[in-house]
Amino acid sequence: MLKKDTKVNYIIKMSDKLQDIIKKQSIKEEVKIEKEEQFICFKLLEEEFGINILNIQEILKPFNHTRVPDVPSFIKGVINMRGIVIPLIDLRLKFNLQEKKYDNNSRFIILNINDKIAGFIVDELTSSLKIKRKDIEKSPDTLDSENTIVEGIGKEKHRIITLLKSELLLKKDF
Repeated sequence: MLKKDTKVNYIIKMSDKLQDIIKKQSIKEEVKIEKEEQFICFKLLEEEFGINILNIQEILKPFNHTRVPDVPSFIKGVINMRGIVIPLIDLRLKFNLQEKKYDNNSRFIILNINDKIAGFIVDELTSSLKIKRKDIEKSPDTLDSENTIVEGIGKEKHRIITLLKSELLLKKDF
């Protein structure tokens, strides 16, 4: 039988060992958890782009829109979505690419950030993709990193996806 003093020391030593084990285990778990971001990926011509999924309100098949006079050519008009009038922007034209008529693959991506809403026409959706933050490179040095629409370059196996800053897509001029 252990003396009272010895029992207390034994309990303290066991408690310290247990705390060490818990501490080591939590450090290992922190290392295992890699932060990821999820993107909806789409194509314009043959280039693949991604937008953070948290900023996407809806993705729709194209439907009729109302043209608006005296607006830049990349603004195709407005759509009425459940009583809300939303500007519709053709990303091909906004990025100075050749215009294309809608087809079965075309989609409207509706972005909503802090109640700023706009629709963007894309050629086709390609995937929903989780990318680890370590696999996202900053935008190239050749771009002005603060004012560029490019958030970064995502790498996934043999794909490279240009990740766009959603909040800048909603600015009047980017």
